[in-house]
Amino acid sequence: MTSVLFPGASRGATYKLRIAQFVFGKCPSVVSTLVFLLWRSTTGNKGLDQFFTLPSSRYRTFCNLLTRVPGLSETARFMLDSAMIDGAVCDIVEYGPARALGSGTSYREATGRILRHFEFHGRLAQEHYRAAVPDDSIYESDRALSDAIERLDELDSHERSRVGGWLFFALRKLLLLVYHDGRGEQVPQLGARSMQLQARLSRDLPRPSKELAGILEARQIAFEDLKLISPDWSALIGHMGHLDVHLRMRDMGWWSGSPLLATEASKIANRCYFELLQERCPTLVLEDGMSTAVWAELCALTKYFGVSHQLWGSKERPVGYWNDWGAVALKEWSDRGLGFPMRDAYDRKFQHSDEAASAMQAFRRTFGMADGEWYVCLHMRDAATRGERSGSGETVRNAGLSNYFEAINDITAQGGWVVRMGGPNVPPLPKMARVIDYARSDARSPLMDLHLVRNARLFIGTTSGFAYVATSFDVPSALVNCISSIGLLWTERTRFALKPIRTADGRLLSQRDQTSDRWRWAFPTHESLARAGLALSDNSPDEILQTVREVQEIACGQERQSPLIDRWRASLTNPGFYGASLPSSHFLDKHGRDLLDPA
Repeated sequence: MTSVLFPGASRGATYKLRIAQFVFGKCPSVVSTLVFLLWRSTTGNKGLDQFFTLPSSRYRTFCNLLTRVPGLSETARFMLDSAMIDGAVCDIVEYGPARALGSGTSYREATGRILRHFEFHGRLAQEHYRAAVPDDSIYESDRALSDAIERLDELDSHERSRVGGWLFFALRKLLLLVYHDGRGEQVPQLGARSMQLQARLSRDLPRPSKELAGILEARQIAFEDLKLISPDWSALIGHMGHLDVHLRMRDMGWWSGSPLLATEASKIANRCYFELLQERCPTLVLEDGMSTAVWAELCALTKYFGVSHQLWGSKERPVGYWNDWGAVALKEWSDRGLGFPMRDAYDRKFQHSDEAASAMQAFRRTFGMADGEWYVCLHMRDAATRGERSGSGETVRNAGLSNYFEAINDITAQGGWVVRMGGPNVPPLPKMARVIDYARSDARSPLMDLHLVRNARLFIGTTSGFAYVATSFDVPSALVNCISSIGLLWTERTRFALKPIRTADGRLLSQRDQTSDRWRWAFPTHESLARAGLALSDNSPDEILQTVREVQEIACGQERQSPLIDRWRASLTNPGFYGASLPSSHFLDKHGRDLLDPA
């Protein structure tokens, strides 16, 4: 129950986990099963569902009988289903040359546990993991972990796929934990071992099924060259922006192989943006005719061909966090003047389409914006979008509206409009002239999300995924209230202002601090910031206003740089951290004394 695969294994485990550890870890199996059955059936509470599965096959007869008992039948059926899913999880993780996979609903559910969250909740999966990896302490020692991987050579191919499978998915889970736990400095080391393991497992490739072989052949993908892109790359619009850059890395020769994005309809953040990626990356969508058997097979092949969304490395470049290398790659792409593939794809497919023209005409008519009037898009990250609670977790990247009013009023005073972007659950804006709360309107659609940004004079955003839509379309971008532990995929027509971060004694963290491993891994969450003794604040109204004004100049073909820009570049621990972008001149001039290395 303490395995890295168990949900909540990071610091600050939830009360549900503590209850589950006691009920399912300390109590005898018969007691825990009865407690769960009665508690769930009487209260209707499903909070412990993710932690339960039948202790053994002997309990199935008992549960089959209970499916006929009113009041207990629904929970009994759930218990039986969970056992089937648990077994399917083990089959998928342990898949190899000498193993076969089944199909059906249980395998469909099992892939969800593996691909989306890298968590295995059932007792059977825990037991299989413990049989394969009896000591979690190997993850605390690079030498011990490397030795464990090397010892796979002593096993036959069947055992190698079994033990290696659990090791692979455990490392994927651990990579998530250490980043969100404020221990991101461990990512390169763990990532290097994960890639070492994947290379070792790939020596024993299973043969593809006839159905999968046909799918690959139709897409001109050789099985040995497959680079499997998981649903995580399409689940958020920012992650699709990452995939855009990942494909650019291939175009520059940073990696080779044949990518295939396999995902589910529910894991496509924006279908129109997804269609732009399809021009450069073959895709499979489960609901678009792919069988459950092939879906499970692709999931099982992740340990051989899966492309991590967290890490990247090559013979020429050491393993590191993917975003760090993505930002460096984007800078190289920009320096070489290689253009904007997503913008060009959008213009070919949607920019002049009847659908986009009709939607834009209706938008202008609804909100009273005359033809030819210009506008900017505004996006502020807020807790409501992901159901977060302010003051916890990743809401470190959020910001309030009040400090934006000067910039908003400056735009509308010039005759422009401000179109607020975001999800439908964002807090409402106050009524303001020439300000449109598109996020909460009926005009929202995947196409309009893109069309509004593509045709905006400029984009005002922050460190959220939506900013990558604007930068991938080469829309001049003013990004404010920014904070990030990892490299940022920002283009040359982007200017930014960072959230000031201070130590307990009031010292402002410099750019060298903020891009160093000593401090940057404390930034992912409020909790990790607190453990590091750091406090942050939002950008002030003048910082937002002047950053927006500078980007307006860029949009009009006028560009200026602070005389401090060379000192800023020299002050970065990671020179490619901000991609091709630059800090706003006002922000740099205002904070240069504390932010930059001495002249």
